[in-house]
Formats: sequence, C-alpha cells, structure tokens
Amino acid sequence: MNVLMVSDLVFHGGSVHVRFLSKELAKRHINVEHFSYTRTENSESNIHTALSLPVPFLFYKICLNKHSFFRLVKNKKPDVIHMHHCAGNLELSIRKLRSSGLPVVGTVHISPSGDSPFDRAIMMYFSKVLRKHIKESNALICVSRYVESRLNSMGIHNTTVIPNAIDRNVFHRTERPRKRLGIKKDAKVILFVGRLSPEKGIIELMKAFKKPSMRNNTLYIIGSGPLKWLCKLYSLKHKNIVFVGRVEENLLREYYSAADLTVAPSKWNEAFGMVIIESMACGTPVLSSAKGAIPEIVSDGRTGFLLKRITPDSIANAIETSFSHDLKRMGNSGMKYVNSRFLWEHVAEKTIEVYRRAIE
Repeated sequence: MNVLMVSDLVFHGGSVHVRFLSKELAKRHINVEHFSYTRTENSESNIHTALSLPVPFLFYKICLNKHSFFRLVKNKKPDVIHMHHCAGNLELSIRKLRSSGLPVVGTVHISPSGDSPFDRAIMMYFSKVLRKHIKESNALICVSRYVESRLNSMGIHNTTVIPNAIDRNVFHRTERPRKRLGIKKDAKVILFVGRLSPEKGIIELMKAFKKPSMRNNTLYIIGSGPLKWLCKLYSLKHKNIVFVGRVEENLLREYYSAADLTVAPSKWNEAFGMVIIESMACGTPVLSSAKGAIPEIVSDGRTGFLLKRITPDSIANAIETSFSHDLKRMGNSGMKYVNSRFLWEHVAEKTIEVYRRAIE
C-alpha cells in the first residue's frame, strides 16, 4: 500500500504523531511519502516540500505552490492520501481529490471548542472554513473521544477514535536519573514540558513558584516558544525555577524519570496531551487541568491529579497537596496504564484498517 501523508504540524503532539506513525507503518511494509510545507524530522520516509509564505495563517503556512502537490499526487499515484489537519490550505482540495477517485483519510489533532482566544480561533476556522471540506473525507481519525464529540456536534460523523501513543523504546523509567542530571537526591522536583505560550498555563505556573510555600520545590522548564524570554527572566530572578530549554528525547526521558510530578496546566481544551502520556510512561504522575481530552487519560487520585481552575494559588496548593500522596505508587499505576493502552503499534494497526476501508 502506498500512502501520501500531508502535514505541516508545528505543534508538538501532531509532529510526534506523524513521525512515529510513519515508522510503524514502514515496519508493516506500508510505503509512506510526505508532503509538507516545512521539513519534518522523519528520516525514514521521502519528504516533498513546497514553496510557502512565511506569514502564519492562523497557525500554519499558506502554500503558494499548490499545483506542486497535485503534480506529486499524479506522479506517485498513492492508494490513499492521509491529511493531518490543520495542514495549511490543502484541506480545501479534498473535494477535488475525491472527484479524481482518490480516497482521503484525515486525522484531527486539534479541539474545535472552548472559551480562550486560542480556542475561539480554532472554532472559527473549523466552523467557517474547514468543516464543509473535511466532511468530504472518506474517514476522519480523531485523537480522542473529546475531539470526536466536538466534530459530531458540528454535523461531522465519519469519525473513528485512535488516540496518540508513546514509543516504549524512547519513553520509559530510567534508574538514578538525578545523578546524571546533577539533581539532589532529596530535592522536590516539579517538571513542565511543552510549548512556552500563554494557553499552556506556563505564566500561572511560574507565578505559583513565587509563593513562599513553593520555596522548597524546584520547577524545571523544558520547551520553546514565544514566552521563552519570560521563562529565562523568571529563572534568573527565582532560584527555584530552572529554565532548561529544548532537549532531545533521550534527555527528556531523564527529566521525566527524575521528577516527582509533571505539571501540565493547560488553559485551552487539549485534543489529547502527549506530554501527559510521556510522563506517565516514565513513571511520573501528572498534575493537569481538567480540560478537553485530559480526563480521558488522567484518573484523578489514581494516576495523577486534575485541576478545575488554573490560577497560581490553585497550582501551588495542588502541588503541596500532591506530596501527601504516594506519588511512586501513582507513577507505577500510570506507567502500567499507558503501556497497555497507548502504543504506536496499536495506532498503526488501527490506522491501516481505516486505510483499507477507505480504499474499499
């Protein structure tokens, strides 16, 4: 089977999904080629790039060379086209692809709902632009039940839920990680991993660590984004905040394993939550907002903690309260849950089933 995968995923979860799914499909003798407006990290698949305008359209780039995509389709003759939404403006071509007899499968990585400006922008794009086009797809894969419910409420029903996953070869608990990272054995380590932007709750989290009750806890910040400068500034002013920046996956695994708790205080409705399952796979429980699909992953009080409100006070209080629980036991429960449910081999098998139904 030949698959042409279309993606320009600037967000962490979506880009990870494309990379690991492609690897698993290749193991099953599925030939995958990529069309992207930006070069991806996937070295095992052929990558075709197009000229693009370096000005964001919502959160993606507008392709100036759309005909190159159709030329690629004509030359490669794929059995199925797999679009990862949003992928620029190529979603608007689904009807044309379908009319040529090509089956189109889409994966929706974002959640079209919510009250924040970020959420409202996503909702407007879906309802005003994307909805009528992606309805033309043979099948739509949703990364959570939450995303599926939102699409169903908009009249889109050709949906299947296939959640994201982790690679156990990458994310697993390591022994004595604090020694390798130079972290004291008895330190209370809190970890944030993700895009450094307002909707991720990073500002509220750093403000929480200004409070006297957080004096004996240390926050490690891993990631990059528009608020990188602010995170650096906070780390210079506050000894209990350490800005690490962006790290490779092998080192990220060490930080997950070294942490007592990973905090994901997202303020918008997450479509899934890759950081959450990565942390749980390394045996570290998660304190997260109860937004979007997160309650589908985190069992409050068993594998982590859920926050209904994201404020500096609520975050600080929840972190302090978490240390009265058996975090090691919770970490073990979360690790078992993730390793039984969120694996890329399962995602690949289910995705191939969707491809076959679309082709038939």
